[in-house]
Amino acid sequence: MNKKASVELVILGIVAVIALAGLILLFSGMTGKAAEPFCIDTDNGLNFTVKGTVYSLDRPYVDTCVNAHGSEAPSGDGLWEFICKDNKMKKIYYRCPRFCVDAICRPSKFLQ
Repeated sequence: MNKKASVELVILGIVAVIALAGLILLFSGMTGKAAEPFCIDTDNGLNFTVKGTVYSLDRPYVDTCVNAHGSEAPSGDGLWEFICKDNKMKKIYYRCPRFCVDAICRPSKFLQ
């Protein structure tokens, strides 16, 4: 191999290493960061008279009535209210003053 071909191979090798390093930096910047917290609440926080949904990174969380046994139900005594706090989903139990129907605290169990 002549000297000119050796120099060209060395230069080609240096260019390849630089390109590879650039690709590594580019892709590590895209995938190496942790996901930013993400949280949106459609009823804007603690709102027991509006059925809301919190959209978080893992899935949506819908406000839900809770019956006397603590199970989710179409109607009940309380409410699981989902809110965003510090850009993360939080679940809060709220005992409705009267009754919960369709994830809304109602003034009376007869009014809907």
